[in-house]
Formats: sequence, structure tokens, C-alpha cells
Amino acid sequence: MPANPQLIGYMRQMESKGYPDPQIRNILLQQGWDAISVDDSLSALKGEVQAVQPQIAKKKLCKEALVGFIMVLLFFLPIVPLIGWIMCLHSIFKIKNDPALSGMGFAIAGVVFGVLGLLLVLLLYSVILGVITAFLQANNVPVDTLFNAIL
Repeated sequence: MPANPQLIGYMRQMESKGYPDPQIRNILLQQGWDAISVDDSLSALKGEVQAVQPQIAKKKLCKEALVGFIMVLLFFLPIVPLIGWIMCLHSIFKIKNDPALSGMGFAIAGVVFGVLGLLLVLLLYSVILGVITAFLQANNVPVDTLFNAIL
């Protein structure tokens, strides 16, 4: 027998008030509903609840993956300008020891790479901070929480 939509709506109201399933079943049976309709509607209602739970778990997993990605990005991002400055220092050492200045282009490339790397890091940190702030505001979490967590 198919589930009764009116009965399911009534069961939802009772669940929202905190009634457990056995008590809901007993109340409906006392009100004159037949046991088959009550059981079918109750199992249909539980099927809806169980179908929603995997979606909630999936959303939580996506949020955790996003946070993990951001943490990895924040950890490895400062390596970019560090490589540039190492190139620059290496080439400056090479220029100092070579009277023909054969490492000049390498030094310029190192400085440019280092400066652009720093600008990239600042830009990406700003974007990530903006995304996190927007996410917190969308979930009605005060932005102060972010700054308190950082500090």
C-alpha cells in the first residue's frame, strides 16, 4: 500500500515536536489509522530522512576537502618566492666571483621571479581570505571567529 502524504505530513509535525517513532505509531493507531498505512508512511518518512543524510555527509566531506586544499596551498605557496630569491642569491654569488658578469641575466631573472612570486603569494592569500570570509558570512558565522582563530 502506498504511503499517505497527509499521514506523512502529520508524522513530520509530530517528529518536529520530539515524539519518538513508536509513540507516533501508537497515537495514530489510537486515532483510527490502520496499521498498514501507518507503517508504510513511517517507513516512507524514514526513507526520506535516510536519503538526506548521505547528502549532508557529502557536503561535510566537500567542506573538509576544501579546507584541506587551502591548508596545503597556504603551506606550499611561500616556496615560489623562496625559489626566486635563492636563484637571485646564487647568481649574485656567481657574478661576484666571475669578472665577465656571466650570471647577470640569471640574477635579473631571480629578482623578477622572487618579486613576482611575492606578489602572487600576497594576491592568493588575499583571495583565499576573501573566500573564507564570504564562506563564514554565508553560514552566519561572525568574521571575528576567523581572526580569533588566527590570532
